Amino acid sequence: MLERGLVVPNNRATMTANASEDLDEIGSSALSAPSMPIPPLPDLRARDTFRIWTRISIRYSDLDPIGHVNNAITPMFFEEARCSVVYPVLHANGRSDLDLVLARTVIDYVKELSYPGAVDIGTRVHRVGTKSLHMVHGVFDAATGACAATGECILVFFDQKLRTSVPPPDELRARLRALV
Repeated sequence: MLERGLVVPNNRATMTANASEDLDEIGSSALSAPSMPIPPLPDLRARDTFRIWTRISIRYSDLDPIGHVNNAITPMFFEEARCSVVYPVLHANGRSDLDLVLARTVIDYVKELSYPGAVDIGTRVHRVGTKSLHMVHGVFDAATGACAATGECILVFFDQKLRTSVPPPDELRARLRALV
């Protein structure tokens, strides 16, 4: 698959830490040689995979013409849950010049959702890289507990003053690793 001039392996098992880190440098022209494998993903369809939960009400405006929640809403569910987890940690020490930029997202749709209702979004830090953060999510119907979607994202630590990716401070890295 081709993304921004990068050749990204389709097989998740062959993707390496260096391949993930190359997403940090948006605009890099090639992936570096493999060095350290990325840990395998946990079962994102299982509720017990997650410790951190965000409940979101489904709005009528989230529906598409055929009556179920539109596929464009799921990334918004992920964003809401991700921000509620990461931003308090990111800005805990009053630092406002460091932010996160979404570099990659993957979504697998499992089951349709409908209105009225609510969803529970499970969130977990999968890996803290040199300049990136790999997070995973599960969307579960709040009424039935059934998994409706899973996803993962890679975020890049971004210095708003320098306008470039940067490594996070050590204390932030430690606080995020505690969420793995």
